[in-house]
Amino acid sequence: MDPMLRGQCLNNSDQIRAVHNSFARNEVFETFGRKTDKDEDAFHFVGYLPAAGHLVELDGLAEGPIDHGVVADGADWLAMAKPIIEERMNRYAGKELRFTLLAVVSDRKLVYTRRIEELQKKNESMPSDEAIEEINQLKEQIEQEKLRDKANKIENIRRKHNFLPFIVELFKVLGDSTKLSSVYEEAAKRGQERERRNKRLKTESA
Repeated sequence: MDPMLRGQCLNNSDQIRAVHNSFARNEVFETFGRKTDKDEDAFHFVGYLPAAGHLVELDGLAEGPIDHGVVADGADWLAMAKPIIEERMNRYAGKELRFTLLAVVSDRKLVYTRRIEELQKKNESMPSDEAIEEINQLKEQIEQEKLRDKANKIENIRRKHNFLPFIVELFKVLGDSTKLSSVYEEAAKRGQERERRNKRLKTESA
C-alpha cells in the first residue's frame, strides 16, 4: 500500500475520527470576521522522527517528508531535532505563543509490565533481593500511572464541558443579590495585583 492509500485509510477510519473528535474543545462562542494572513501558519501538527538513519520532518502542509540530515550512529536524534523545533518556534516570536509539544511514547504501564516479566523470569533462575525490590518499585509506578490516567480522563471531561449555563445562572444569582459589583471589583483588584507582580518579576529578572 503506497503512502497515498495509507493516508486515505487513516482519513476514512471511523475509530480514529471518533477518538480525534472526542478531544475537541467545546467552543461556546463563534468568532467571525477574523482574516487570516496568507503568510500565517495554520494550526496543525508537525512531527519529527528518525527514519532510515535520517531525521525526518512530517508536515501536513508540505508536499512530502523533509530530510534534516543523517543521524550519526549512537547519536541522540532528539538533540538534533531540538534546535530545529526551537528555530520554528522563534520564527513566530512576538506574535504567536500557542505552541504545544507532544511526545509519542509507549504506554508506561506496558513498559513497566514488560520489565516486571523480565525480572520475574530472571528471578526464577537466580533469585535476588535487588530484583524483588525493583519489581515492587515498578508495581508502585504502574499504580501511579493508573492514577494519572484517571486524573487526565477527569480533566478532559472538564475541558470539554460547556460551563456557560452555569456561569449565566451564577451571574443571575449574584445580580439578584446585589453582590455582582463587589465580586467584579474584587476580581479586578486581584487582576491588577497580579499584573503588577508580573511586571515586578520581569524587571527583577531583566
